[in-house]
Amino acid sequence: MARRLRPITRALGEHPAARDEFLLASLRGAGLQVMGRVTYERLALHFQAAAGEAGDAEADLLNRIPKAVFSRTLGRTPWGAPAILRGAPAAVLDGLRRHGSGDILVHGEPGWPSPWPG
Repeated sequence: MARRLRPITRALGEHPAARDEFLLASLRGAGLQVMGRVTYERLALHFQAAAGEAGDAEADLLNRIPKAVFSRTLGRTPWGAPAILRGAPAAVLDGLRRHGSGDILVHGEPGWPSPWPG
C-alpha cells in the first residue's frame, strides 16, 4: 500500500486548537518528514532547542520522525541527520510513497511547488 502525502500548512493558523489537533494527529501517523532547505533550517533552529522540554509533544514528535530535505546547497545538517533529496519533487515524492511505512508529512511554504497535480 502506498504511503499518504500529508501537507502541513499554516492554513489552520486562525484556529489554533484545530491546528494543534490536526498537527499532532498528523505527526503521530508520520514515518517521514519532507521539506525544503529553508523550512529545514527554520524548524531546526526552534525544535533542536526544544528537544526534551517537558510537555512539548509537537517538539518530541518532530525531533523523532526521520527527515528528508530537498536542497542543492544544504551543507550542515544538525537536526536529525536528514536524507538529502534531489530531483523533481513530484517524482521524488512519488518514489518515497512506494517505500517505507507511515504517512509522509510535506512541510513547506505557499510558494513551494506542489507535488500534487492540478
